[in-house]
Amino acid sequence: MELTDLIQHITLNEPHFMWFLGAGAPRSAGLPTAYNIIWDLKRRYYALHENVDISELDITNEFVRKKIQLYMDNRAFPKEDAAEEYSFYFEKIFGTNYDEQRQYLKRQLIDQQYQPNIGYRILSALLKINKTKLVFTTNFDNMLETAYSNITSSHLNCYNLEGSEAAVNALTDSSFPFCVKLHGDFQYKSIKNLEKDLKNNDEELEKCFISAATRFGVIVTGYSGRDENVMMMFNKALDGVNPFPRGLFWTTSSKNNCLLSVKQLIEKAQAKGVQAEIVEVNTFDDLLIRLWKQTEDKPKELTDKIQIKQLQEQEQVINLSKEYNFPLIRLNAFPIIKLPSTCLKICNSKFKTFQELQIKAKAVKTSAIFTKTASVLAWGDENNIKKVISEISEVKVENLSEDLIRSSTLLNNFVYRALAYGLSKNLPLIIRQRKNNFYLIVDYKSKEIAKLSELKKITKELGGFNKYSWSECIEIKLDYRNDQFWLVITPDIWVEPYDKRTEMTDFIINRKKRRYNPMYNQLLDAWKNLLFGKDIKSSVKIRPYDFDDDIANPCFVISPITAFSGRLK
Repeated sequence: MELTDLIQHITLNEPHFMWFLGAGAPRSAGLPTAYNIIWDLKRRYYALHENVDISELDITNEFVRKKIQLYMDNRAFPKEDAAEEYSFYFEKIFGTNYDEQRQYLKRQLIDQQYQPNIGYRILSALLKINKTKLVFTTNFDNMLETAYSNITSSHLNCYNLEGSEAAVNALTDSSFPFCVKLHGDFQYKSIKNLEKDLKNNDEELEKCFISAATRFGVIVTGYSGRDENVMMMFNKALDGVNPFPRGLFWTTSSKNNCLLSVKQLIEKAQAKGVQAEIVEVNTFDDLLIRLWKQTEDKPKELTDKIQIKQLQEQEQVINLSKEYNFPLIRLNAFPIIKLPSTCLKICNSKFKTFQELQIKAKAVKTSAIFTKTASVLAWGDENNIKKVISEISEVKVENLSEDLIRSSTLLNNFVYRALAYGLSKNLPLIIRQRKNNFYLIVDYKSKEIAKLSELKKITKELGGFNKYSWSECIEIKLDYRNDQFWLVITPDIWVEPYDKRTEMTDFIINRKKRRYNPMYNQLLDAWKNLLFGKDIKSSVKIRPYDFDDDIANPCFVISPITAFSGRLK
């Protein structure tokens, strides 16, 4: 089943679907994922038992993570990414002290005042207008309640481990809409984090789910299926009478990455005559945006509150007013005033997945930039696009919004790649991608080495050979903070081949050890001047190609003035 088929099926059968949400649903809101929490717990354990200053352990640094993981491996703790890591480290840190667990989760999930992402805002609107009635979740946070309150100005009833029989009563009485938190709520004493707690479900909440499964289809999103108790509950529901009458649809970013337990569940459902499918989607947000677009009779007041908004131009980033104490700290983030708002949409392409498209694009060495959502999207000139897609029946214009770029991993990477191409254009820089990050690497053998003179004055050497080839570089990131996108640049040392970087650790440390604030500030200026031009005060337009066409050649408008941070008075 394709995503478009799922959207159509949901809209034709509303309101007879319930939703099942996992930790992936609120990801774009900035909430830490299970992965983030696991690494934070590892960091805390390591710092405590090795008597290390915890503030010095930056777990975004791969060297720090490797050091910590080696420590854990030497103690025969669970292997990295093992399913039992989450509950194991919770127990290692907190034991059975549920109050400390709750306080920790409160700091992680609430105290930073995360704002609900667009997927939650749309789901709240769907609940309000009776397009859906019921939500189950394994999450502890209050993101759905907050979104519902913001969108509807009313309260959403949520049931958890305390007073769980109320959930059954609400279902029996059809007191919709409501939400059920299967693993508890951080605001209450009873939560499920430990292995022994996750072996069994609360009897009343499980009863509520199994009963609901006889009345509704279910959309599972943002959930991996790692919890044995949850998968057992789904299987019990399938063993009941008339399970999931409108279907069981498990959404994922990749069918290949689905756990065996999920695939077995879907096969079991199909064998029982249930319409059951694993459906590839970009993200929870993207799924809900697409669903909202196909929802009829949408009240304008709800649409306005959801705010599927376009980026607005703004030249000023920081207001240096009396509200801030000096000194101010300069950051390595440049405000992106405007993102590309359109791209080419290539209809009737033979490519079914992004992976197929990616393999072909690499094979023919095209400068065109592609992604694949429901359709193939592209930037570039006709000749380079046709290197990948030789037969093009129809080309349309696809509109891009801030929310779509934020919510869709594939769209975000699409824009991110275009930004990397644009920044490196006509400069002696080489683009490299490592996992999901892009690097701009100095080509110290280039004939245009003169363009790097300011950088060389600071670093003395731009590259060379020391056991392996190395070069000065920057890691670039497309980040979203404080309601806008930012270009974040981080000076670094590139090692080729990259997997030999650990063998060059001492060399890298030695080159970077004198890069304190004054030198780092000079480095930042040198890279800024290289990317944007020297003495540029106003915003700069960045494009990956030399031709004029806003649809085929994406335009970024970036301020060359970095953000600053200061302590509030």
